[in-house]
Amino acid sequence: AGEIDARRAHQDLSVALRQFVHEASGIGAPTMTLSELGHSRIPALAPVTEVVRVVYPVEFGPDRENSVAHAASYARQVVAQWT
Repeated sequence: AGEIDARRAHQDLSVALRQFVHEASGIGAPTMTLSELGHSRIPALAPVTEVVRVVYPVEFGPDRENSVAHAASYARQVVAQWT
């Protein structure tokens, strides 16, 4: 809706996805870095890692071109597959 900028939207999306993982599984995803997620031996974290990899450039770098809708759709797919 344009109420927040792309950076904030990607940050919120990352937090929401990580919190979902934590609540659904007890995995400490909210405090894991991208590197920790990527090197985890927990198979269920692989798709989560890919979503975080998509949102990181917008969250922490100068890249503001990634679509919030694309990242949100990707995160929805991960959550839907989790359940």
